[in-house]
Amino acid sequence: DLHSFPTRRSSDLRLEMLVKNGLLGMLLVIVCLLLFMDMPSALAVSLGIPVSFAGALAALDMTGGTLNMISLLGLLMATGIIVDDAIVIAESVRSSVREGLEPALAAVEGTHRVAMPVLASSATTIIAFIPLMYVEGVMGKLIYVLPVIVIVAIIASAVEAFLILPAHLCEWAVRKRSATEGESWRGRVR
Repeated sequence: DLHSFPTRRSSDLRLEMLVKNGLLGMLLVIVCLLLFMDMPSALAVSLGIPVSFAGALAALDMTGGTLNMISLLGLLMATGIIVDDAIVIAESVRSSVREGLEPALAAVEGTHRVAMPVLASSATTIIAFIPLMYVEGVMGKLIYVLPVIVIVAIIASAVEAFLILPAHLCEWAVRKRSATEGESWRGRVR
């Protein structure tokens, strides 16, 4: 009998599809980063995605929201937005290293050089989403979680890009420098 088998609800299938699309989107973002950046910078920038998502999911929990199609759509929308500030900072730090600065100083100088434009970019995006938090009625209650997720993801991304990313780039630049001086395991094997 066809009706004796349990069927999955269509909302479960849509949620599953959204999760798959989100993971594919993150993978495509990482591939894109690898196409245009060196491996250490691309990986450092990619690390900001889960950090931003963790911040957004923590805010979702604190506001009493649930992980549903709208909140996942917010995470999906944020995926492309949250790497922008990290890309700008990573490229600035990388440029400072190429100019001959020591990695630690390059991380500080490179981050400082682009701090205001990155903050302005994040602020304007946040400001664009704030009005969605004040939509009234049923629709407002339904979509309230969307701007919250995106705004918190952008804030978490900015914090990660300014505080954690430069430290990773500095450490990896030091390792790369020592590797080119023959101090890596590959240099010792040759």
